[in-house]
Amino acid sequence: MARQTEGINGGFVGRVGTVVGYQWRGKWCMRSYPQHIHDRKSEAQLRQRGWFAEAVRFASRLTEVLRVGLREASTAMHMTEGNLFVRLNKGLFSMEEGRLEVDYAQLTLSLGNVATVGFGVPRKEGGAGERRVAVDFDRNPLHADCEGGDKVYLVAIDAASQHAMLGLPTYRRHGSVAIEFPQGWEGREVHLYGMVQNYEGATSPSEYLGSVRLEDDHDGTVSQTEDGDDGSRGLLDGGGDAGREGGEFVGRHLDMVAEVEVAGLVERQKVDVDVGHVDAHHGLANLDAGADLLEAFGHAPREEV
Repeated sequence: MARQTEGINGGFVGRVGTVVGYQWRGKWCMRSYPQHIHDRKSEAQLRQRGWFAEAVRFASRLTEVLRVGLREASTAMHMTEGNLFVRLNKGLFSMEEGRLEVDYAQLTLSLGNVATVGFGVPRKEGGAGERRVAVDFDRNPLHADCEGGDKVYLVAIDAASQHAMLGLPTYRRHGSVAIEFPQGWEGREVHLYGMVQNYEGATSPSEYLGSVRLEDDHDGTVSQTEDGDDGSRGLLDGGGDAGREGGEFVGRHLDMVAEVEVAGLVERQKVDVDVGHVDAHHGLANLDAGADLLEAFGHAPREEV
């Protein structure tokens, strides 16, 4: 029996005849009630149910990514981000020996009409044991109406475990974005995607950037830079100054370390800025100066690209 919770003109919860009323994200909705279910449990039915169940499980591992990439589109279509993801990609899933196989190159992680950026080729930064991948991009290849404050994200999906990671965003105007992998991802093959989100939460279509294999050598060395000499090599073996005995890291390595430290600080704690206390859970990497720190929390005026 249905229940009316907001009077005769309000919505209802429960079954009335052939429909079921419910509330979803603050909106009153109705769906049809199935009259008959023909469940033969045939081999084809069981196979279909098998891949669908695994696809839903795969979508659940992408929750953080889909909340950015498909939030607006899924709300407009009155479904969850996970359900929309499965609908968009259902032709890319298959079952092989009880395991879900995915066509990663065709996967859709975000939808929208926000102007994209021109992503370049992913590159691994640092040396052996490093777990950082960066991508340079053309800020506005289509010369579309966009803003320098749009956020650019990298997404990584581990092919073996089928778990995903959403990197810290950078701004469109910076021209480069990176993703720092946690310990335990060494030696994994990861598929990389890029997407853009504007200040209203709308997104661009996601773009597949290829796959890379993360370094699995733990000797802690940092490789020589293009213009560095033997003195730019150092051992990061936890011995304090041991890593600098051969000389100071060249500028590119210093920039990399500084960016990681700032991103980690922003991620871990609340930062007290002039405008007040701001939750820094989604802080941005690639912060160039104090002014960018304010911009990272949305307290700077938007500017055109």
